[in-house]
Amino acid sequence: MEVLKKQDKLLKTERADAVKRSRAVISGQLCEQIAPFLPDFPCSPDDVRFIGKPVDFIGFVGLANDIVEEILFIEVKTGESKLSSREKSIKEAVMAKKVRYVEYYKN
Repeated sequence: MEVLKKQDKLLKTERADAVKRSRAVISGQLCEQIAPFLPDFPCSPDDVRFIGKPVDFIGFVGLANDIVEEILFIEVKTGESKLSSREKSIKEAVMAKKVRYVEYYKN
């Protein structure tokens, strides 16, 4: 009987934790979508393009005016979330200026 009570309590705890994590994921995804319209976003919503993976947005500052002055890789984080190792490597590559512009022509 004691084992069943512990199992039931553990199951309830695990379910509550799963619901909490699911809500955090959903609220994070919602925040990603509305972020360009929030105060202090680093560029105009007209200048940003949603990518999703491996970064959330690429911002082309000045795009709406047809003169791009700067390109931003933008990762939106909420709560206590941290950059993944992949996101960190992208940040490091950009900070080290390991970025190129490539023209690809297909004949």
